[in-house]
Amino acid sequence: MNSNADISQLAVERDDSRNGSSREFPAGRRHIFSRYLLPATIILGFVILVAWAARDVLLPAQKVTVMPVLARETSNANIGSPLFTAAGWVEPRPSPVLATSLATGTIEKLLVVEGQAVDAGDPIAKLIDADARIQLREAEADVDYREAELEAARAQLTSAQTNLDHPTHLEAALAEAQSDLVEAEIRIANLPYEIKAAESQVSLTQKSLDQKTRAGQVVPGSVLQQARADWEKATATYNRLVVLDPLLINRVQALRRQCDAIDRQLKLKSAEVLAVAEATTGVEGSIAQLTRAKIAVESAKLQLDRMTVPAPIAGRILNVIARQGTRVTGMPGDSQFGSSIVATMYDPKQLQIRADVRLEDLPLVAEGQTVAIETASLENPISGKVLQVTSAADIQKNTLEVKVAVIDPPELLKPEMLVQLTFLGHETPGNSESRGKKQRPFVPELLINSNEEGEFIWIADQDARVAKHTTIKTAGRSDENGLIEITEGITMSSKLIVSGREGLQDGDRIEITGEDTTFGLSNRGSNQRQE
Repeated sequence: MNSNADISQLAVERDDSRNGSSREFPAGRRHIFSRYLLPATIILGFVILVAWAARDVLLPAQKVTVMPVLARETSNANIGSPLFTAAGWVEPRPSPVLATSLATGTIEKLLVVEGQAVDAGDPIAKLIDADARIQLREAEADVDYREAELEAARAQLTSAQTNLDHPTHLEAALAEAQSDLVEAEIRIANLPYEIKAAESQVSLTQKSLDQKTRAGQVVPGSVLQQARADWEKATATYNRLVVLDPLLINRVQALRRQCDAIDRQLKLKSAEVLAVAEATTGVEGSIAQLTRAKIAVESAKLQLDRMTVPAPIAGRILNVIARQGTRVTGMPGDSQFGSSIVATMYDPKQLQIRADVRLEDLPLVAEGQTVAIETASLENPISGKVLQVTSAADIQKNTLEVKVAVIDPPELLKPEMLVQLTFLGHETPGNSESRGKKQRPFVPELLINSNEEGEFIWIADQDARVAKHTTIKTAGRSDENGLIEITEGITMSSKLIVSGREGLQDGDRIEITGEDTTFGLSNRGSNQRQE
């Protein structure tokens, strides 16, 4: 290995101009930034901070005087006088009436349109009824079959009852058995004589045979054979009669037992009674089957009738829910209405108003209170009565729903119309003096200004240092003291700017120099609203 290697060749020359700090901040510029710009920025920020802290001295605030919002207690002492107004919507009372299909099927035809007047029972829609007609015919045919079965069962009962009342078949059987018994008894009685006659005949034929046998060749052979045959016949007859005697005795005993059995059967008539009971059961079963068949006919007729959806009440169509071709099943749907609902209706004489009443106005509302209802479609207001205060609150509008019944609603008043309600003073029931009373904000009419955007008023903000241009809404005309009620825009704690309003701009700094509690309460006739 060479120990004299030259490593100087490995050295790399570096250009100072490539150094990042030198490129971004040359030495001259770096000295300018650290010596001049940075201190100047700090000093400027300090000056701005001092100027802001001394703004009250540098920019003096506009001097104003203020007054509090005047609180007035409104009550129902003046019956019939307006208390407050609220917006509302017309709706059926107590709710829309549903025209429902009670049968499952497909709507073939709709027979009404929205707003159409109908009487109770008028057809609203028709369903496809081919299946229902076939079911009715099948049920009627089954009734005919069951009626034929019933007639057959009744005929069988009549026959069984006749056999029970007049058991001629048993009487005939008994008579026949008795006849056989008499005949057998007569035969037994005659049997000894027949045996004796047969015995005599055997003796006689025996003697004749013996004589002809002794005669030998004199008697022809044929005569001898005839004599022998007569003797054998007489002997056989005698033997048969001798054997027949015990048989006839048994025969008589059997016939006597048969007569006794038939006589008992005739007295009991058990088989006939059983036949009548079975026939009666058959008739009752046939009647039950016929009843079921007739019920099936009624059900089929009802199903066919339900293929037409009737109007449940006399009134007007509010909404047509279903469409032609819609399948109604009676099962709950995904919408607010069930899938069996065809249309909704309402009674034009039963309407109510769903009014949104501000929460601060609720103490002035009472059940039975008179309400004046106004709408653009009517020339004159109509009357209503408060039904109840509901629990349906609107968080965004800070209102609660109040139901108001419309008294004798005119024909032009329709559901979903927007109306304006004026709640009128009413007599407060009971001894409570506070019921129907409320503290409401009033301001002098002089402080109210107006422009193209509406009415507004100047108020001091909560820290009393800035003037605020506040849009307001009033309840109507001012009273005899020149005060007007403010329904929206201010609160009972607001501070009203009385003097120093000239030239104010929204957000201007102000300095309150005093408070005036009598401004605008006198010389009302000489005061006018500022434009």
